[in-house]
Amino acid sequence: MKKIITFFLVSLSVVSGSAQTHRRDSVRQLLQKEKTDTGRVLLLADLAFEYIGSKPDTIMVLALEGLSLSRRIGFTKGEAVSLNRVGNAFNILGNYPKAMESFLQALRLNEKINNLDGIQRNFTNIGLIYNNQGDHRVALDYLLKSKALAEKSNNKIGLSIVLGEIGRAYINLQKNDSAWLFAQQAYDVAYSTQYPRIVSASLTLMGEIHFETGQNKLALEDYRLSVPYSEKAESYGGLSRIYLGMAKLFEKTKQKDSVVSYASRSLIIAKQQGFTLHVRDAARFLSYYYRKFNADSAFFYQDISKAANDTLFSQEKTKQLQSIAFDEQLRQKDLEAERTRYQNQIRLYVLLFAVIVFLVIAIFLFKNNKQKQKVNAVLQQQKEKVESALTELKTTQAQLVQSEKMASLGELTAGIAHEIQNPLNFVNNFSEVNKEMLEELKSEWSMMKGEGNNAGLDLINNIAENEQKI
Repeated sequence: MKKIITFFLVSLSVVSGSAQTHRRDSVRQLLQKEKTDTGRVLLLADLAFEYIGSKPDTIMVLALEGLSLSRRIGFTKGEAVSLNRVGNAFNILGNYPKAMESFLQALRLNEKINNLDGIQRNFTNIGLIYNNQGDHRVALDYLLKSKALAEKSNNKIGLSIVLGEIGRAYINLQKNDSAWLFAQQAYDVAYSTQYPRIVSASLTLMGEIHFETGQNKLALEDYRLSVPYSEKAESYGGLSRIYLGMAKLFEKTKQKDSVVSYASRSLIIAKQQGFTLHVRDAARFLSYYYRKFNADSAFFYQDISKAANDTLFSQEKTKQLQSIAFDEQLRQKDLEAERTRYQNQIRLYVLLFAVIVFLVIAIFLFKNNKQKQKVNAVLQQQKEKVESALTELKTTQAQLVQSEKMASLGELTAGIAHEIQNPLNFVNNFSEVNKEMLEELKSEWSMMKGEGNNAGLDLINNIAENEQKI
């Protein structure tokens, strides 16, 4: 679906055609108005970026101007980005040792100021050189680190470029499934930016993968869609790469005239713009193609290819690049060792801090525990006093209850005694009266009957005894 939309977008040639020129003009206008030296340095780097894919000489002039100004004012970030652009120019021209040297100098400066965007660009460019050198596994080491940084900073243009380079590495490693995965991601991100040169590069990569997997129709569609984007971006390096891809495709489908036409276009553009790697590749293909039926042309293009290859990979340059790469490996090892030492120190400091915190907490807890023990001892004493007081209170309360009970019992007894005493007094009183009356009766009876008559007297005595008992 996106490719269909892309087709219609490509058809808007007037709008797309002015995009690259508009960007360059916009940056130039900003550059003319910029008053600060630091701002001028960064704008010079932005303008140089707009010429990647078209004019390496212009890139070099702008980058060197920015580099000189940066060093004069002590602007480290500007020096790093300018060195990166110098490296871009050397890379296009095929001077890989100088390009690598510039990228590594920029990397050291960016590491010094912790400029993650700059480090990401440097990793991408170093990976690109290793890709061009054919050392694709080392290239992937740098490119995957660059990808992580681009994703972290949401740098879509940088991410699309590095995804494409990862895809190119996997093509050369003959891992087409992985290559397609990253190519598709590169296209999706590039499509969201609508930056012509980046979109063209991602479409070209997809065409190369389709070619490698035998999907010729899809490959041709990808190449044809990418051409207008490269033209509008004035990306001559991109056009040279596209035309060579189309020539290989037509050679595969036995279209002789188209093979020569597109391969020749690729070579002419590459030679005119100074893209040495593309000159080598186009001339090598033409030499291979003409070898079948035209020996003179085959030798002619072979000489061009050999000269370009010597420019790129002469023994001296190879040694220089190997020496630079070796020095960088040593530096990276030193950095890794330093990072390890630093991490170990951090771990040690963290451990010491943790121990100190633990001791402080232990001391605090110990003091707190001692304080709690003292408080608990006081509380225990108070508890014992309270319990003792409570026991005494309960005893007193029981005594009071008992006293109350005894008092109540006393009152009850007194009441009962009082109630009993009244009738008892009556009984006693009347008994006394009866006793007196019986005594009188006894006296009177003795007088009336005489001493000999004791029966009545005995009866009276019995009554008196009973009265006494009452």
